[in-house]
Amino acid sequence: MMSQNIKVYIRCRPLKESETRNDQLTVKKEKKEVILKDKTFLFDNVFGEDSSQIEIYRAVLSPLIDQVLDGFNCTVFAYGQTGTGKTFTMEGEHTPNCCDWQSDPLAGLVPRSFCQLFECLDGRDCTIKVSFLELYNEELYDLLAPSDEITKLKMFDDINKKGSVIVCNLEETVITTKDQVYKLLQKGSAKRQTAATLLNACSSRSHTIFTITVYVTDETANGDEMVRIGKLNLVDLAGSESLSRSGAVDRRAREATCINQSLLSLGRVINCLVTKSTSHVPYRESKLTRLLQDSLGGRTRTSIVATISPSVDDFEDTASTLEYAQRAKRITNKPEANKRINKKAFLRDYAEKIAKLQKDLTNCINKEGIYLDGNDYNSMIDKVTKHEKMMEEIQGQIAAQIQDMERVNKDLQGTKKILQQKEEELENKSKAMQRILTFAENSSKDASILFNKVSKLKNNEANNKKIIEQLHNNLDQQDVNFDRMLECRMEELQDKIENNAKVLRNKLSEMSERINKDRSWIFEYIEDFRLQVEKRFIEEQEIVNNFATEIDEYSTQCNEMLSNMRHEFRRENRYRKIDLQKLTRQLVIDSPTGKTPRKIIRQITDLPPITPEDASL
Repeated sequence: MMSQNIKVYIRCRPLKESETRNDQLTVKKEKKEVILKDKTFLFDNVFGEDSSQIEIYRAVLSPLIDQVLDGFNCTVFAYGQTGTGKTFTMEGEHTPNCCDWQSDPLAGLVPRSFCQLFECLDGRDCTIKVSFLELYNEELYDLLAPSDEITKLKMFDDINKKGSVIVCNLEETVITTKDQVYKLLQKGSAKRQTAATLLNACSSRSHTIFTITVYVTDETANGDEMVRIGKLNLVDLAGSESLSRSGAVDRRAREATCINQSLLSLGRVINCLVTKSTSHVPYRESKLTRLLQDSLGGRTRTSIVATISPSVDDFEDTASTLEYAQRAKRITNKPEANKRINKKAFLRDYAEKIAKLQKDLTNCINKEGIYLDGNDYNSMIDKVTKHEKMMEEIQGQIAAQIQDMERVNKDLQGTKKILQQKEEELENKSKAMQRILTFAENSSKDASILFNKVSKLKNNEANNKKIIEQLHNNLDQQDVNFDRMLECRMEELQDKIENNAKVLRNKLSEMSERINKDRSWIFEYIEDFRLQVEKRFIEEQEIVNNFATEIDEYSTQCNEMLSNMRHEFRRENRYRKIDLQKLTRQLVIDSPTGKTPRKIIRQITDLPPITPEDASL
């Protein structure tokens, strides 16, 4: 059983008269690539605005017809933004004159596939059945139901075929001519939910799955008749749309929301299948993904036709569609032909089922010799049918739960392996943390050195204060002789004050610069250290949370120490200013004239104040 990638094709619809062309979009058919802005996307084939319906069919679906006749299940679905031609590609339009499938200019993939099937099966013993299923607002409806009454259908997992589902009471119609196909398409399309939006005059509001089942009888060499069963699913997905651009409100908005949610679920399934990041693929998130489960990563040959728009207004949606299609191209399926069934056994099985149903019906009528009138009989049949449906659903649910339990057990085993890996990673991280702690201790020593430097600065400030105090003491000692020496010593004292003030300013300036440099260095060092720690351990933040807390506390202590130093520095500067003011007042008092020389006062006043910026670290 060989693996096979999903085939992906791109079709660009023609530009409308009211639209502006997107010059950044280029479709190169010869290279099978689409270029959008500066990014190139490669696919199995691409079709430009001038592509025809028959060209699409020959490339996409025609090769699959032989696969269906060989007993394979095949799926083709159209995906794209609303208004890009998905329904036209799948169904097309009916041409009144009787053209064959190769010359009809408007027929889509569905009617052409029937025409080719009838040609291939001409003269052979075969039966063709079709069904037309609609998924609208996460509910299933039969578009080929004989009555106009709308009935919701239910589905459950097929116990005998993993990855497949069974839709209860879905009508299967046997067809024998091409005209029947067009009538069935018209009947189903008339029932399908559509509405006009700002983006599309006839926007599909639901997903549809048109299924063709082919039973072909072949005769073996020993005369036995064997039946091969092939299936072709033709899926027309509703287009994704933006509520703001489509103008959808109320009911249409709810429809668009359901459509977008189911397409998002489909996207998540594709991502899981492509990345293989988890063993669990979320098929059960929506009914759409459950219906397509066997087509995505299963035993079906699958092709996707992604439709895009050349309009500049649809640039983002076109980019999203191309990204989606490129991811889907990486999904691998393992196509497997259905087993051939002996025709006699096949018919005998059906005959036994019919006989059993007839017997059950007879027993119900003749049970204990009681005769029931028509109303009571019909009521009883309805109840029995409902009970049978309930039993089938319960059996399907039980089977699904068993599968879920098996999947959970597998996930549990995978989780145990992941846990062991995480434990090993944690041990490695612990060793790395030990190295970081050693680095932090070294950093602490560096911080201690910085603290010693700051202490030296404080000692220098204390020495300066002692110098000022000594000056004040000298002035007190000379107070007795101040009157006699005032004339001769005024200039000398003035020079000394000027020199001391100049020295003081220079020292204060130097100390401020050194303090600022040390402060910047400390902050930069702490910031670099914090960034390194965050960069190394952001992915393991929960594991090393305690260590990060210790580092934060250490940073807080450093900041508190620096803050205390800054307050101490400001307080000492305030004391120096008070001392200078006292000195000034003393000069006034000791002056024989009772006045301080203006020059001295001016120089003291002109001393630059110690600002918080100069004093801060």
